[in-house]
Amino acid sequence: EGSSTMPRCDFPKNDLTCYFCRQPAGPMDYTPGAMRNFAKDEYRYSFAEPGSCGTRVRQMALYVLYFSPLQMLCDSPSLYRKNRECFDFMSKVPTVWDDTVALGGEMDRYAALARRKGDVWYLSAIAGWCGRDASFDTSFLGAGEWTAEIFADGVNADRDATDYRHFTTTVKAGEKLAAKIMPGGGFTARLTRK
Repeated sequence: EGSSTMPRCDFPKNDLTCYFCRQPAGPMDYTPGAMRNFAKDEYRYSFAEPGSCGTRVRQMALYVLYFSPLQMLCDSPSLYRKNRECFDFMSKVPTVWDDTVALGGEMDRYAALARRKGDVWYLSAIAGWCGRDASFDTSFLGAGEWTAEIFADGVNADRDATDYRHFTTTVKAGEKLAAKIMPGGGFTARLTRK
C-alpha cells in the first residue's frame, strides 16, 4: 500500500481478456481513450493525473474493438484539446454497428476485427506485451478503392507510449493492410469509399 506502482495491473492483458471472455456475452461498459499513455513498467497510478499502460493507439483501437453502445471518454477535456487529431478520430467511431468481421486473435496475444456502420468500415487490433507484425485481409470491403485513415503505433511507442503515426493510404478489397503493433500497442483505421 502507498506505492506509486501497480505491478499486478496489466492493462493490455486485461483488455484482451475482456475481448475474449466478456465481449462475447454482449455489450459492455468500458471507458477507453486515455491520453496519458505509459510503456511497460513505466505506469504509475495517480489520482491527479490518471493514465493507462500501453500505447495511445491501443486506447483508440478499443473504441472499435469493444461493442459499447453507451460509450464515453475517460480523460479530461483539456487533454483532448491538446490531442485533437486523436480525439477527432475517436469522436467519429459509431457506438452501434451494421456488420462485424473477425480478423483473427489469440488469447493474451492479440485481437483484430472490422466493423461497418453504413458504408464506412473501421478496423482495429490490439496486442499484448508480445507486440505483433500483423497483416489484415480487406476482402470484407466492397469493390473499388477505399481511403484508409490510419493510426498506428510509432517507431518509439515501446518506449514512449504516446508515439504514433497518422496517415492515409488507398486500399482495394482483398489487399493486405500491414501493421507493426508494438508491445501493449494497437492499430486502427477508418475506411471510406473513394
